[in-house]
Order: sequence, then C-alpha cells, then structure tokens
Amino acid sequence: MDLSFKWQKGDQNNRVTLEVSEDPMMQKKIIAKTFAKEESFVLPNMKEGIYYLRMSAFSDDSPPLVGRVQKFTLEKIAKTQPKNPVQVVWNLAPQGEQQFFIKEPQLDLSWKAANRQEDVTNWKLKIQAENSFPEITSQWDLKTPQMKAPLAKAGRYIASVQAYDKDGQLIGESEKKSFAVVEKPYLQSPEFIKSANGTLMAQADGSADLQWNAIQGAQEYILTVQNMTENKSKEFKLKNNKAQFKSQTLNPKNTYQIKIEAIDQFGRKNKDSKFVKLEVPQESNIQAPKLKGIKIKTNE
Repeated sequence: MDLSFKWQKGDQNNRVTLEVSEDPMMQKKIIAKTFAKEESFVLPNMKEGIYYLRMSAFSDDSPPLVGRVQKFTLEKIAKTQPKNPVQVVWNLAPQGEQQFFIKEPQLDLSWKAANRQEDVTNWKLKIQAENSFPEITSQWDLKTPQMKAPLAKAGRYIASVQAYDKDGQLIGESEKKSFAVVEKPYLQSPEFIKSANGTLMAQADGSADLQWNAIQGAQEYILTVQNMTENKSKEFKLKNNKAQFKSQTLNPKNTYQIKIEAIDQFGRKNKDSKFVKLEVPQESNIQAPKLKGIKIKTNE
C-alpha cells in the first residue's frame, strides 16, 4: 500500500529531511530523503507493520532542528458495505385504515421490520392529527412493535414509526399512514309494530301482545313500562323481539307509555329510543292493579 506524508516548512527552513525506519534506533531505514521545495511525499508499496518516523528541518543560518522519533502502525482498514435501511411495514388491523372505539378514542397499531430484524432494538411511534394547526405530534419510545395509543378525540390521524439500533442510530422508518378513528356505531332503534291506525292498543282484559322489529347485532332488549298515573316505572330484559302482558295487567284508568331499546355486544343501548303511548280500552272492567305485578311472557 502507498503511504502519504505531508508537512509545512517553517519560514527559516529551506530543507526538510524525512526518515522512515523499521526500528526505533533508525538503523533499518526504508527512506532518508531531503526535500527543498516539496511539502509532500508518497512512499509506495509499504507492507502492514510497525514503523518509526523522524522529520528534521535545516537552514543555512542556524543549527538543524532534529525531530523526535515517532512510532506508527500501518494496517489496512476493511471497507464495510453500507447496510440497506430497515423496511418498517404496517400490520393493518382487520378494519384497515378505519378504526372504531367503544369508550375512549385510541389507535391500535402494530408493525414489523421486513429485514434486519436482529438490528432493531427500539422503536419510536409518532402520531399527529391530520390538518391540525398548530401541528402537534405525540410520540412514544417503545421496545415492542405495537401500541394502543390514546387520542384526545375522534378524527383523522397520521402515524409513522422509526427503527433504531443499539447505538441509538436511526436505521429505518415506515411510510406515513393516515387512519380514521371513529366511535363504533350504535345499534338502530327498534320500533314497535303498531296497529293499522298507527296506535299501540292493549286488549279489553288488560293484556297486551307487543312486538318490534328485530335489530341485527342486538344481544338483548330492554322494555320499559311507565305508569304515568301512579308515577311508577319498571324495566324488563328480553332475549327476543316479543313480549306479552297477561290479563288484568293494564288498568284503563291509568295512562301507560312504553319504550324498547336494543343492547349491543358491548352493553350499550341504542341512543334515540322514545316512549310511545300504550292505549288501554275503556270498556275493560279490570280493577286497578299494581305495576309491580306486571308479568311478561316471552318466547325465547
């Protein structure tokens, strides 16, 4: 290999001597050369090993300045090929780029390194609200490639992930991915099936057969009966979309209203069910019953 030397002469020096030897006593010299004008020199075909260097300066008007002997090692440095960046790939949830939440908004994210998995020791997840001003980014330093990131509110968010090695060096990052975070829709409101004239009518004996449209995804229904006259109310949990009031249950002297609600798998009621009036025929001869005595027959 070639060995390059460079120096700078002083103002009072007109000659420089370069000596390179294989021993510290400078007895096994490889070169001893004097330079008048040059300020660099290349020593060719050198082998790896330990060598000794001395440089001295000379002028016509003063004694020579003999440099001290310096030891140096000559060795080849292996060239390392730069590694390809880590490819960070998103593992999208079944719902894809739209995610639903039940109580608190969050992003349920996971990802992986498609290459160089052994080099990744840390991850950094960054999330910011899309089109937010001022731009605010939340970030988390993670050991595992997954995170349920809490969010302030529903909306659209942009997420990205960076991969780091054991020395804290950035070695790869994901593409920026946009996600929509929305509250999981509530079930539709069930509605009572009314008579042809648009009313809910009980029988003359104080009984009633009630039915409402079945709601897909409903785990159960809650039927609420209010006796407006006596200011009493009672709820019934039902598995199907039918209910029966037995005879002598409803009193024509009282005013009743009822409401039906659907319950989803998370225990949430639909939002907009309303009370409707339940008519009891006046020709009924039933004595005033107590609301607590209501019994419902269901077909499960």
